[in-house]
Amino acid sequence: RARLWANRARMPPAHVQEPPWGALPSNNEENEKSYLLEPPTGMKQEQEEAPPKLWRLFTGIKVNMTRGEAIFVYTRLLLLPVFFALPFILYHDDLHKVSQSWYTPLLAILAAAIPAAGAPIAGGIIFIPVLHVAGFPLDQAVAFSTATQMLGVGVFAPVSWLIRDRSVFIPSVLFVCIGIGVGIVLIIHFCVPRPPDIAIAAILCSFMLLLAATTTHGLVRGTLVAQNRPFALTPRSTGFLVLSSLVGGVITAYIAVGIDKIIFLYLTTDGVHPVRAAVTSITVVGMVSFANAGFYFSQSLVPINYWLCAICGLFVGSMLGPVLNVLLGPRIILSLFVLLLLGDIGRELSAMIMGDV
Repeated sequence: RARLWANRARMPPAHVQEPPWGALPSNNEENEKSYLLEPPTGMKQEQEEAPPKLWRLFTGIKVNMTRGEAIFVYTRLLLLPVFFALPFILYHDDLHKVSQSWYTPLLAILAAAIPAAGAPIAGGIIFIPVLHVAGFPLDQAVAFSTATQMLGVGVFAPVSWLIRDRSVFIPSVLFVCIGIGVGIVLIIHFCVPRPPDIAIAAILCSFMLLLAATTTHGLVRGTLVAQNRPFALTPRSTGFLVLSSLVGGVITAYIAVGIDKIIFLYLTTDGVHPVRAAVTSITVVGMVSFANAGFYFSQSLVPINYWLCAICGLFVGSMLGPVLNVLLGPRIILSLFVLLLLGDIGRELSAMIMGDV
């Protein structure tokens, strides 16, 4: 702030100086101070003259960190070797359980990096089809996906964005949707008989197809990446959030994902920037996954050795997410999201046709 005011003192008068950040010139002293000291409201903008280095994005280390931020960042770095060694320590007398799950850290890196980069994808869209092909029963694949989402998009990815730019979160959406989603998941598991899997798969495919169509339409027109309307919690928006949480919570209780995609669809339709909508929606499904995973752990459906081996990959993937966001940009990230959606739709449709659902 001192450096900015020093530069301002060396600037020509306001009537000949072009305001930064595209602000309109004005003779009003308060307007001059506002555009000289603060960028536009919304997502934090990086200084063009000093772009962040990739290693700083990966580690979360910044030039001017507060003491609390420094403790948080360096503690996270110290936890990385702990998570790597954890399965070897717990299964030191049976390393075969570690070797047979060698591919789960690689899947976990991918499953955590994509949502941490700004795409509304939780781990289920990657873990469930791969584990199902590997021979896991569908309920175990869903349980494993839920347990990894609990950490990947419930803890690690939100922490990475909190370090980089906490303005991407929409607190009002989190406040409304998390409580409703958790409540619906618990009610579904303990009070409601499970409907046919084909009915749940058909509903999810319909929403994913609608989401893929709207996202592609926004990318082609160029409006999705450019939009950045502030979100206001009104009676109308609250009603849509409640409805999205109710429907998404039902689907998430059975197949681990769903509430994130429905909330993302509503927020982007309302004009919210896709990165803000994606980070907020994956945080919701991550928090809901705590209740979902608790049920699956109580039923002994989660393969613990695979889950422990995946934790290190989730940790690394969440740190890679901000780097991918800078290297690829929102457009490419959302294009990859559409491709994964179409692949998941094809998998669900083929499973329904072949009678595997």
